[in-house]
Amino acid sequence: MAQDLMALIERAAKTKDVELDLSGKGLTNLPSKVFQLTHLETLFLDDNYLTLLPLEISQLSKLKKLDVTGNQLLALPAELARLTELQELYVADNHLTLLSPEIAQLSHLKHLNLSNNSLQQLPSSIFQLPKLKTLDLGHNQLSSLSGPIPVDSQLKELDLSGNAIQELPTDFANLVQLKRLFMINCQLSKLPISIFKLPKLRELDISYNHLTSLPLEIARLQTLEWLDIQNNQLESLSIGLNQLRDLEWLELAGNPLPISHCFMEAPDEPTEILNHYFHLKP
Repeated sequence: MAQDLMALIERAAKTKDVELDLSGKGLTNLPSKVFQLTHLETLFLDDNYLTLLPLEISQLSKLKKLDVTGNQLLALPAELARLTELQELYVADNHLTLLSPEIAQLSHLKHLNLSNNSLQQLPSSIFQLPKLKTLDLGHNQLSSLSGPIPVDSQLKELDLSGNAIQELPTDFANLVQLKRLFMINCQLSKLPISIFKLPKLRELDISYNHLTSLPLEIARLQTLEWLDIQNNQLESLSIGLNQLRDLEWLELAGNPLPISHCFMEAPDEPTEILNHYFHLKP
C-alpha cells in the first residue's frame, strides 16, 4: 500500500497532473511529498483516518478543490485560509467542533460542505464569503445562526437539516439569491418569518418537524416550485398555498390531514391536492 501511494505521488510530480486522488488509502497522516506538488488544483483525501491537516497544506497555493470528507478531523488549521484560490471545500463526516474565523479569507470559495460534524456554533464571518453559493451545515449541533448576513450574499442553497435551529435572524432575509432551503428535522413548531421574505426561493423542505399549521404568509413565496412538509403535525392547510402559482410538488404524507390517501401519494399534482382539500373542507 505504501509503495502504491508513493507511486501515485511520484507520478503526479512527474506528469504535473493537476488532480491527485488519495481517497480510501487508509491514511492516518499525509506524506510530506504531497506538499511539494504545488501545481495541484484538486486533492481528494476523503475516506481516510486523518485526525489533522498539517499546516503545510497551505503550500498547495493553486488548490481549487479539497475533499477531506469521511475522516476524523477535529479542526481545520487556520493556515487553510492561505489557499486563496480554493473554490470547493468538503469536510463532511468528520468531528469538527469549531471552525476558524479565518475561513472568511477564502474569497473564491463557492461550495462549502460541513455536514455531519459536531459544530455547536459558527464564526460570524461564515456568511461573509463573497462568492459562496452552496453551504451545507446539516446534522451538526447548531441552535442558531451567526451573522451578520450581507445584503449582497450570493448564496443559492442552504442546508440546516438536523440542527435544533428554531429561529432565524432577521437579516436572514438578506439571502435574496437563495433558491433552495432545507430545514428537515430542525424541531420547528412554527416557521420563522424570515423565510417568507426570500424572493427567489424555489425549493423548501421543512419535513420531519412539529408544525401544526402554515401561516397565510406562505403566499409570499411566489417563486416556490417544490414544498415538502411531510411528517409534521398539520391538521389543516393554509389558503395561502392556493396562491403559489408555480408550485409543482407538494409532499404532505405523514400529516393528520383530511385528505384522501390517493391524493397524499400524488405530490406531483399540487393543484389537484389543494382543490380536493378545499372542496372537502367544511
